[in-house]
Amino acid sequence: MKSNVQVKKTTSWLQTYFRESIKTFNAKVQIPRLANFPQDDVLWEEITAREAKFGDEAIISLEDSKFDVVDVMKRTAIRMAHRLTQRVDTSIWNMLSDNQSAVDIQTLATSATWDNATRASRIPHEDLLEARQLISGTDLQAYRADTVFVSPKDLTFLASNDYIMSSWDASGPALMKSGHFANLWNMKIVESPVVTADYALVCQAKVALTYKEAVGLQTSKIEDPGKATTLRAWEIGVSQLTDPKDVVLITNTQA
Repeated sequence: MKSNVQVKKTTSWLQTYFRESIKTFNAKVQIPRLANFPQDDVLWEEITAREAKFGDEAIISLEDSKFDVVDVMKRTAIRMAHRLTQRVDTSIWNMLSDNQSAVDIQTLATSATWDNATRASRIPHEDLLEARQLISGTDLQAYRADTVFVSPKDLTFLASNDYIMSSWDASGPALMKSGHFANLWNMKIVESPVVTADYALVCQAKVALTYKEAVGLQTSKIEDPGKATTLRAWEIGVSQLTDPKDVVLITNTQA
């Protein structure tokens, strides 16, 4: 998730940002001579958020690090990295999806679940196109959807969908062979385990949300001689949903 949003460095603990709201503009053509121009402005809501510290640590005994058949130190470090990444990605997903409550962002219910028991009823391509249209057509905000976030299960039924596979002709076998998923209508498909089951999301990735990073991923190896080694990892950052109308949350993707 983090690699698909805008990341900016910061040195401030308290973050203030502005969430753009939608307003229909009144621009007109053929203004009469000497007549006043229509008045317009863009509205923003001021929001404050504090940085959040994400962290994890593990204590590995001297005996485990030196004598176990399993490389405990390496395996623990890998699992910690995965867990910390998951925590950061989950915070980004929850902010981008408005915690799945969709108070500020737009929503779209699927025509039928993507894993529908009736194969002919599986039409995820229509849901994605409609979401794309909602973003581009919202009061002429000039957003352009370029990314689709899906869960691993939804990717399975999206990639194997009969309509999508048949539309690619020669590309279809390439997907089956290499697992490379072509873009759909210039939208990149991003699979992530942090995407909540029964949801998908369409947005302009590096416009809708900004991740303010105060401290990037840091690690430390702390030795307690003769006893144990502590592995510690941490990161500090906060997500900011600046353009909520650049996001469409698709609901009811799974039966």
